[in-house]
Amino acid sequence: MRFSALALSLTALVAPALAGPVDHHSLAKRIGSDLVKRDGRMTWYNIETGNEVACSGYYVGTDYVVAMNKPQFQSWDWCGKTLSITYNGIMVNATVVDECEGCSAGALDLTESLFKKLSGDLNLGVFYTNWQLLD
Repeated sequence: MRFSALALSLTALVAPALAGPVDHHSLAKRIGSDLVKRDGRMTWYNIETGNEVACSGYYVGTDYVVAMNKPQFQSWDWCGKTLSITYNGIMVNATVVDECEGCSAGALDLTESLFKKLSGDLNLGVFYTNWQLLD
């Protein structure tokens, strides 16, 4: 009886390995999908503080650039990556140049012009939408 229980346990462990090769490319695409498209909270900030941004350089409020939320910014090399942000049928591309310390996962901090282009009104302050990585 013990032998058959042991044999059954070993079969359960070995059977998946014998089922065939693992498609690592497909697994990587599924794992990486969190990096490619996200839903998140959009806010705006004054990028013209006189301080250099996290990715180096200086920008103005009319530039279409964003600060990536800290959890994602620290998990991958986002500097210079282009994102597509869509809200109310308006789609705009922006470049990641900074890190948003107070933003939760998925969130982006937009320049004033970018926020206004998407929402129509800076006084809105916050909106929720999706964005995706283009490159």
